[in-house]
Amino acid sequence: MTAPILELDRVTAGYGLITVLDGVGLRLHPGEILAVLGANGSGKSTVLKTTAGLTRMLGGRVAFAGHDITRWPAHRRAAEGIGYVPQTRNVFVDLTVADNLRMGAFLRPQSYARDVEEVFALCDTVTVMRDGEYVSTDLIAETSVDQIVARLVGREVADPFPK
Repeated sequence: MTAPILELDRVTAGYGLITVLDGVGLRLHPGEILAVLGANGSGKSTVLKTTAGLTRMLGGRVAFAGHDITRWPAHRRAAEGIGYVPQTRNVFVDLTVADNLRMGAFLRPQSYARDVEEVFALCDTVTVMRDGEYVSTDLIAETSVDQIVARLVGREVADPFPK
């Protein structure tokens, strides 16, 4: 396999005094589509923002096209083709972040399996995050929907839902 075009190695990052990512690692190879899955608040957006240079990195390394870009500012990363487009159309601006998360859970209570099936149709590799931490990276061809869902929620799909 060719060298990765993008690599995050043991990345710890966050905002202000809050650490969101703790030892996250992933690799993206040329021509590959990588999905990063996780519940709201698991660190998916922070992975993207950190890659683009928009967060405070506390540790680890980010490499792009064979170059260590860990200390590059966002504008230099953008000049190399790394960007971040925030997803803001799905929030209620008059609600708190916590209330927006509750609404997301209310509107999509059974979405994990459907979303994972879409990822299986589109992607080669999937990285799962939970609570700001790296859980796993798997080749789509070598894993199942149930395995990915179990990693997303932290328990086997057949386990009873906790009361």
